Amino acid sequence: MSGADFEIMARLHARELVTHVPPDTQTVIEGSDMTPTPEGARVGLPRRIEPAGHYRNVVVEKRLAAATREPLDRLQ
Repeated sequence: MSGADFEIMARLHARELVTHVPPDTQTVIEGSDMTPTPEGARVGLPRRIEPAGHYRNVVVEKRLAAATREPLDRLQ
């Protein structure tokens, strides 16, 4: 996405990860007039994470970029 007005990035590293319930990985932006572009990557995890799963050497990255539909100077 070009021209993003803001970008949020997060990275999780874990030597060991135990899941008790499958994670909810849905990205929802409520009450905004923005067009989001979520992206992400993960290492050491299967496509579908199982309850009571036990995973080692995990990396999860998440990036969310969005552009407002109004120019930023009008939002202030």
